[in-house]
Amino acid sequence: NDYFRSMGIEDARSIFECFGGNLIVVQPDITPEEETICRSYGCDVWKDKGWGSLTALIKASDGVICVDTAISHLAGAIGAKCDLLLSCIPDWRWGMRELDSKLYKNHRIFRQEYGYPGDWRFVVCDLLSEYK
Repeated sequence: NDYFRSMGIEDARSIFECFGGNLIVVQPDITPEEETICRSYGCDVWKDKGWGSLTALIKASDGVICVDTAISHLAGAIGAKCDLLLSCIPDWRWGMRELDSKLYKNHRIFRQEYGYPGDWRFVVCDLLSEYK
């Protein structure tokens, strides 16, 4: 399922452009090229793999924007605001059509269009329209 739920750095550029220096990219296995792209938009990069420090980072932030990873569950478990970007082939726990989460009250779900796995353009547009 990683193939369907993962978002490439190119797909995230619009998010970086919108939030820029207000974003901290959490990606422990980020490549040097990806890190350079993130930093070119003014984003900080968090490579610490410790759950305790990540929990503290999320608690100190205004919220989380992520794909379906453990970070979304951590944000949900501590009650942090989370905008979850989902593939059109989501994990069962997110349901098929819901825009909120049955698991975590502070999650908003943004979904890919059905039939377009890997196409994050509309998801990112939906997300960014919530912040304009």
